[in-house]
Amino acid sequence: MQNAPPGAVPKHGFPAMRPQSDTDEDFLPGPPEGAGFQAMVLWSAIAGLLAVLVVGVAVVIVQHPGLDQEIWPDTPPAPRVVD
Repeated sequence: MQNAPPGAVPKHGFPAMRPQSDTDEDFLPGPPEGAGFQAMVLWSAIAGLLAVLVVGVAVVIVQHPGLDQEIWPDTPPAPRVVD
């Protein structure tokens, strides 16, 4: 494909090499239609779920303040006698 027009796709499926004088910004693919909105919705949903999780854990800790303490009995339990 030496005489092919610029940007032609050879038979093996790879695009022809671009000239080295071009900048990468010229060849960066843009997002598909609606992809920016879909990404925004996805990240908003993830952030919302994390916020609900954090608030839920905070509510449980506030309602049960002893959950963050290790409580051990002062005396060990009496041994069980098995007959």
